[in-house]
Amino acid sequence: EVTLSDEEQLLFSCECELVVLMSAIKGRLELTTRRLIFTVTDQQLLADTHKCAMLDAMDGNALRDRAWPLADVTDVYFRLFLLRKSAIELFFRDKVRI
Repeated sequence: EVTLSDEEQLLFSCECELVVLMSAIKGRLELTTRRLIFTVTDQQLLADTHKCAMLDAMDGNALRDRAWPLADVTDVYFRLFLLRKSAIELFFRDKVRI
């Protein structure tokens, strides 16, 4: 459960997967008036991901809960995932994309 400040309201929430390298991390995406928040919900997948040799080389930050200020989002594009238009790619002010 995400803790919101008094000035922040939850606008939208859905189950989703954060795709990193060759894996997808199950979680919940929440849009508030100030932030975009991804919370990891599938602890079994998280445990299995730690065992994967390919992800050992990856930054461990991909396997934790994340939050991004909405002010830092510069672009949002629809993408194909598993041959369906069911994904978005987010671009941020610091040139990072997810």
